[in-house]
Amino acid sequence: MYMASASTSYYFFLITITQFLLICVAHEKICPFEYVYQFGDSISDTGNLIRLGPIGAGTAAARLPYGETFFHRPTGRWSDGLLIIDFFAVALQLPLLNPYLEKNASFDHGANFAVAGSTALDSSFLAERGIQTPIINTPLSVQLNWFRTLLNSTCPSLEECVRRLTRAIVYVGEIGGNDFNYALSQGKSIQEIQTLVPDVEVIRLGAMRVVVPGNFPIGCLPIFLTTLPSVGPGAYDDLGCLHSLNEFAVSK
Repeated sequence: MYMASASTSYYFFLITITQFLLICVAHEKICPFEYVYQFGDSISDTGNLIRLGPIGAGTAAARLPYGETFFHRPTGRWSDGLLIIDFFAVALQLPLLNPYLEKNASFDHGANFAVAGSTALDSSFLAERGIQTPIINTPLSVQLNWFRTLLNSTCPSLEECVRRLTRAIVYVGEIGGNDFNYALSQGKSIQEIQTLVPDVEVIRLGAMRVVVPGNFPIGCLPIFLTTLPSVGPGAYDDLGCLHSLNEFAVSK
């Protein structure tokens, strides 16, 4: 039951981080967060993709039933309810993060730079290895440039930027999963994809507190169960998930 243990580890991580944030709220002197910045993909996107031109506006997250239950309207979240980063903001008693591409939005307490479908590596790097990415190209490097632009436009001085970063928590990810997902869906082997791993680096952005969630186990995703069936002995665990893909995702 490898998938179960992997999922348990991830949820344990979420519970631990949430408890940590609640302690911060109760003891302001320990970690008085005033700002939150989020980078990532669809797991964290609060509305950037649907604001990236007609293609983004035409995606499913721009219409119901996404957002129907909690927000009573589509917000661009790939969820009907709150995302993980939303729960973190609530725990810190801060406003939900507005997407960076939302015009006239408030970024007084941070911003969300995540874009659904994004990769950690640039599309040019992946293309050189025969891996094609969506037309909308917003890898981590682009999101980092947005972050720098926002700081330059909102900080009246260098000292203020430093103060903000010392009182901020930065979530870098989950990101990188799409790099592997695109490669797998285009017929690349796990052995080929493993060569990408050294280039998926953690960038600390100069902030004092950075959270870098790992990639999710992908051996239970229907798309890979359908496109990558295996007849090998022991290929599947007790839940019917592919051992090799779960091991790859968790180890990377």
